[in-house]
Amino acid sequence: FFAWEPNNSRFAVIHGGSKRRDPCVSVYQVQDTLSSADKLHPSKGTTRLKLTMRERKCNQVLWAPHGGRLVNAFIDPKGRVGGELEFVDVNKVKSTTDDSSTMKGMLHESMTDIAWDPSGRYLVTATTQQLGTSSGDDTRYTVWSYQGDQLFTHKLKSFYQILWRPRPKMFERLTQADRQNVKTSMAKLSSQIDAHDRRIRDATVNKKLLENREQEQRYLKRKQDLQSLSKEISRKREAMRGPVADNFIYRPIQQKLARGPPVQY
Repeated sequence: FFAWEPNNSRFAVIHGGSKRRDPCVSVYQVQDTLSSADKLHPSKGTTRLKLTMRERKCNQVLWAPHGGRLVNAFIDPKGRVGGELEFVDVNKVKSTTDDSSTMKGMLHESMTDIAWDPSGRYLVTATTQQLGTSSGDDTRYTVWSYQGDQLFTHKLKSFYQILWRPRPKMFERLTQADRQNVKTSMAKLSSQIDAHDRRIRDATVNKKLLENREQEQRYLKRKQDLQSLSKEISRKREAMRGPVADNFIYRPIQQKLARGPPVQY
């Protein structure tokens, strides 16, 4: 299996593997800079190994639409096996054996479909059914973040296909200057956004604190009322039965029991 990174000079390939051993996934970088002797022959650009992930249970590699990230996936169109997922941030790879930027262990059992959304921020995996077949109980889809976090899962019957809505054309008309302006504005507004989030968080905490204080005040008042009621009941009981002496004298009493003849039943 071979897959080019969109708008870039890297590609991923699944290679090796056997019945007893899972294949490897390697990412290569095509060198953009060529020597002066090769300027007339761009096809002679050399490749450099970027990363090798050994023994991965996968049969497809999917690059994010804007590159930089990929997903190793094991897909079974018939939905009988598979479902393993691994998210890889290729831009953070430091060596050919560095897998610290990978998120492994995700699973969508019986996965039949997988697709990135046009923005590259979300990934959807699905278990669909074929036309003409009865609806199963395990047809569903799951949405993941680009970091590999499972956001939610939705089960539904008569589920045959899932597609992302195409990216609106207005976003495609953004120039590089517009994109840079958005990044600059976000950098300036980040402190304001963080301050706004803190105010909302503090307000939530203060609201909860006030609710807890109100509950505590109600509890203390109820406790005081019950204590007053208990004293009043004790006072009325004492008035009905008269005063009770509290200067009792205690004397120990010893008594021996004589052993008599056994009792016949």
